Amino acid sequence: MQLWLLVMLIGITLGITGCAAKKKMITSNGLYGIKLGDRLPPIDAIEFKGIPLRDTILEDKEYSWRAALMAYDQGLVYLEEDFSNGDQLNRIRVETPELKLKNGLRVGKTVADLQKVKGNWFVSPLQDFGVFDCYSRSFPNTHFLIPDASMDMSDPDWQKYRLEMLDPEATIKAIVIF
Repeated sequence: MQLWLLVMLIGITLGITGCAAKKKMITSNGLYGIKLGDRLPPIDAIEFKGIPLRDTILEDKEYSWRAALMAYDQGLVYLEEDFSNGDQLNRIRVETPELKLKNGLRVGKTVADLQKVKGNWFVSPLQDFGVFDCYSRSFPNTHFLIPDASMDMSDPDWQKYRLEMLDPEATIKAIVIF
């Protein structure tokens, strides 16, 4: 009887731990409870999956679009709509270290951490935003945005940039899924 109770308690504990970990995962198609292509939470929602939420309009030059901002303790997650299919989730921008990919990569990790991951990395300067967009086929739909003040990003030929050229201590500012 005591052994049965112990096995039940261990099972419940592992189930709760697994569920909590799943809620903190970034996948190639979304987050816990919301995937690319899903409808955004309603405009008047004040929380989503237990996380405080507020609605906003983002703007860049002549474009504007809706985003629902999830307020984690250490940063934000932007759930951004599709330009042509309003209220449909098109992009997720994670700016908090509280969420991570299965391999442990998260906001705050370094270029050196990315270099440890096998795969062919592509690096493209996003001069208007002051970051380098780093991506690999090893991570479908996943982009790592990294500022590196030591690097010149004015060369329009993005194919000249390599992950090895970035400062190994430069940190991931955001992870974008789209």
